Amino acid sequence: MFEKLLSLIGAKRHREEAPVADKKRKRCKCPICTEIIVKCVITNCGHTFCEYCLEQSMMYSSSCPLCRKKISLSTYIPCKSIDNFIRSQLTEKQKESYFLRLDLTAKWNEDKKLKDSKVGMKIDALNTDGIWCPAVIQLKIDNGENNYLLYVHFENGECSYDEIFPETSKKVAPAGIFTAKNITKYRMGNVGMSTTNY
Repeated sequence: MFEKLLSLIGAKRHREEAPVADKKRKRCKCPICTEIIVKCVITNCGHTFCEYCLEQSMMYSSSCPLCRKKISLSTYIPCKSIDNFIRSQLTEKQKESYFLRLDLTAKWNEDKKLKDSKVGMKIDALNTDGIWCPAVIQLKIDNGENNYLLYVHFENGECSYDEIFPETSKKVAPAGIFTAKNITKYRMGNVGMSTTNY
């Protein structure tokens, strides 16, 4: 009799734990791709996404995909504690897909890094409006810390200006990584339309 009672209590606990586990799994999913979050980033409004998903979304809109608060590359941060939590919750079935996506994200991050930058080199650079534009490195400055500063010239339609970026900044990338994409926001920005209303 006692064993039967224990088994009933155990069955009830199992049923109660399932919704909790489902809630945890739901919180671990990226609202953009609906997959388990890979390389978690947190926006200034407190929402979590895959790093890749959020950066791709930001090319179309400079607002949070969930609450529409304005965000930029400098207003979100990586969250290793959530990454570690997610890894600890993966089932064997989920691990293969997760680690494949993690490898693809690492390759994407490596591909968008500037390598062997030189004066005169054409690059993609993120302007102050959050739009990737073609630019040219005008000057490479050694700051004595093995991290060069790049004096970059933007020339985008009617607008022409200069800006300084660290060579390792997420705001610079090899030519064509971002600007080669056919994005309406960018085409509209070139004809003088506001990009902040999206």
